[in-house]
Order: sequence, then C-alpha cells, then structure tokens
Amino acid sequence: MAEPVAFISRFRIRPGQRDAYQQLAAEVTPRIEAEWPRTLVYLQFLGPGDELTIIHVFGDADAMDIHAERAKAHSPRAMQLFEPLGWEI
Repeated sequence: MAEPVAFISRFRIRPGQRDAYQQLAAEVTPRIEAEWPRTLVYLQFLGPGDELTIIHVFGDADAMDIHAERAKAHSPRAMQLFEPLGWEI
C-alpha cells in the first residue's frame, strides 16, 4: 500500500512582493485543488516577517513527482516573488 508524503516548504517574500504573491496564490491554489487530485492537502501560511510556509500532502511518492513536474511551469514566476528558506519531507 502506498504511503502519503508530506512536503513542507518555507520561503521569505521578497521586499515589496507581498501583494504579487497573494495574487499568484489566488490564481494557483484553485487550480491545484481542482486539477491535481493526488495533491491531498495544499495549505499556505504567510506569517510575520513575510515568511511563507506551504504544506503539501500527496497520496504517494508518484503524486509528489507529478506535482513537482507540473510546478515547474509556475516556478520562474514564483521565485521572482520569494526566496527559499528550506524544505522538509
């Protein structure tokens, strides 16, 4: 039986990019929820100091691979808005 995979990514929103990040999140989140059914959980938390935490839970490792491949299309735009702080699986 396949095991779910939890993936947590942390970023810092670049100065002056908070509104642009919120616009991107408003565009991307509904698509992920509707079109990527093997991404079981997709939550974003924007905390103090413009630190962003994104929590994903995938049905299995293959679902995580699919998500990573699809996310490449959004990565260049997103990386203009924030810088990575770290990842946990």
